[in-house]
Amino acid sequence: MEVIERDIEEFKTFIFPEYQKISCDISAQSTAVLKNSKRLLTALDKQGEIWHEEIETIIQKLKSYLVEPCDYFGFRGPIHPPHT
Repeated sequence: MEVIERDIEEFKTFIFPEYQKISCDISAQSTAVLKNSKRLLTALDKQGEIWHEEIETIIQKLKSYLVEPCDYFGFRGPIHPPHT
């Protein structure tokens, strides 16, 4: 019985307090991870919008390279996009 009582006392004195500390640390870390993940997702969404705008600008510029010669020579074929 004495061994069990000593083990219980060791658990109460050393093991359980350490477990509680670790548990609190994990909780704080998981909160920080969630907060950081939300921040990163927002940044990714914003960067995605920027890239889409840049890609759209490049596409429009490339289209103009095709359309300008057609306009210059008066060609109105299938390459000429409809006026919007």
